[in-house]
Amino acid sequence: MSSQRYNVPMEFRQICILPDANVWIKTGLLSDSLGFALAYYCGSMGVRLGLPEVLEREIHRNALRLGRESSGRIRDSYRRLRLFGFATPINTPSDAEIEQHVAGRLAELEPYIERVPFTLEHARGALDRVLDQSPPNSANNQQFKDSAIWEAALTLCTRFAVRLVTADKAFYANQIYAQGLPDRLLADISGDFDLVTYSDLETLLVAVQETSTVPNYGEVARRITATIQPDVETVSEERGLTIRSTLDTRLNALPTAEVNVLAVGFHARFLASEVVGDPTGENRSTDVIVKGSCSLLVREGELELREVRLSEITLDDGLVPQTILLISPSGEETT
Repeated sequence: MSSQRYNVPMEFRQICILPDANVWIKTGLLSDSLGFALAYYCGSMGVRLGLPEVLEREIHRNALRLGRESSGRIRDSYRRLRLFGFATPINTPSDAEIEQHVAGRLAELEPYIERVPFTLEHARGALDRVLDQSPPNSANNQQFKDSAIWEAALTLCTRFAVRLVTADKAFYANQIYAQGLPDRLLADISGDFDLVTYSDLETLLVAVQETSTVPNYGEVARRITATIQPDVETVSEERGLTIRSTLDTRLNALPTAEVNVLAVGFHARFLASEVVGDPTGENRSTDVIVKGSCSLLVREGELELREVRLSEITLDDGLVPQTILLISPSGEETT
């Protein structure tokens, strides 16, 4: 369904959630547990899922790039294994299969999708933002695509209460999530426009609906920590850190379409240390903060974790935090 440019009175506007490309890619096209919680929320509350044309094109391109690069790494690793006599055949998806998968997932979400065509008006508005160096642009950072997405968001604002989900700091004042939109973007939505930003999908879902109770909270937290710790240790060791202990694990549970399945977002914090290269062998402590999600099956008193996924790891030594995005919009692991 395409959006048209006419105003709906604010009191009658539905919510329209607009995730950016990063959210789509990090959640596997909204196929992780939080993505299914989002789909349930859309279906049960009559909420729309905004999909501007420029964003849909980006999703297709980046999913294909990610598939090609991941398949290439698998094939390269397999060629090395063959040197040692391993000859088990492996299959990686073709470009057509990747594109078919993306199209299939979008078809599943079609009942909720609100498309926004890329218009000449959007292009001119985005170009003006680039030339003016106004957010989401800056003097040294031209973002035509993000500017076009913002123009599409403004179009949606004429009919919906828009909830933009983006971790792109160019959309935040002083590049700080807690400060919200910068003044220049706030000016665009003055009057009767209703647009709020959220830095990630979990934060949005917790804000717009009532969370569920995590049964046996301590045990679920322990299982999640035990499941993710090997991967956390690997990432940490690659950066010269050794995990010493678990500090805490925080959980948010959200309902899904399956009555006995909860979507769980988790934030786990580990203590790590590195040996500084000086004669004293002084240890410097670093907090390793892990964000991710999983599904929790609750059945006849039994708890089962499914689809445990990590989205990002932050190394905080008290000086300059370093965030490792496990999957970026470009399809690469980045820091």
